[in-house]
Amino acid sequence: AMTPLMLRNPVGAIELFNRLAGPGQPDTIRKAAYRTLESIGNVDSCNVLVATIVQGDGWQRLAQTSLKRLCVAAGREDDIWQGAFKPALDSTVDDDAREALLAVLDGVACNGSLSYLKGIIADPTHTLRPAALRSLARWPQFAAGEVWLGVMVTTGALPEDIAAAKRGILRALSQDDIVAHANLKLKLAAKAIQQARTLDFKQAVLARYDAPSQYERRRMKELWKPLLADTNIVEQVRALMD
Repeated sequence: AMTPLMLRNPVGAIELFNRLAGPGQPDTIRKAAYRTLESIGNVDSCNVLVATIVQGDGWQRLAQTSLKRLCVAAGREDDIWQGAFKPALDSTVDDDAREALLAVLDGVACNGSLSYLKGIIADPTHTLRPAALRSLARWPQFAAGEVWLGVMVTTGALPEDIAAAKRGILRALSQDDIVAHANLKLKLAAKAIQQARTLDFKQAVLARYDAPSQYERRRMKELWKPLLADTNIVEQVRALMD
């Protein structure tokens, strides 16, 4: 009966499924409610699932999966961050619970959630820093590339952090589903090359532009002009511009 009700989505349906997704319901009913909320859920639904994740019982993994799907389907990242994730992260003192929420935070990628990650990552002693870096590695927005650049150039950065940052920058520059204007990608590439500590990484960034468009070539002549001062890559840069 749940599927026809989900398809009709009458007034009150979401509230009903929110209740059915809560503790105390038969397992089959609760699982079906989770699946339904993945498609029709709202911020209140997110709070039901967040509470389950924070509780940390045997339903946590299922709640994480359904919450991530709900967030992506809803497309209301700012509302869900402000109305569900942030209150839970701010009020929960248990690191395991917060880590479980960080594991699906990329489902609500927005300025607020990214700023939260940045704050954790900036503190090298923060107990949740490894979890925050893992979340950033899955971030679906180009803005993650700038955060990774900051990680890469941090004084005293650990080798594993630098390696993760390099992967994150290259992902931001090359992954088709991470949408950004060509100018933004060219600017990030230029900054990454200028601040890179190894020639290998400079060449890895340049390799992302092995077949630049005519527009990219034109913009390189302006945005990549400082790279011509680097004798190690000047010939490669000139070849890409021409």
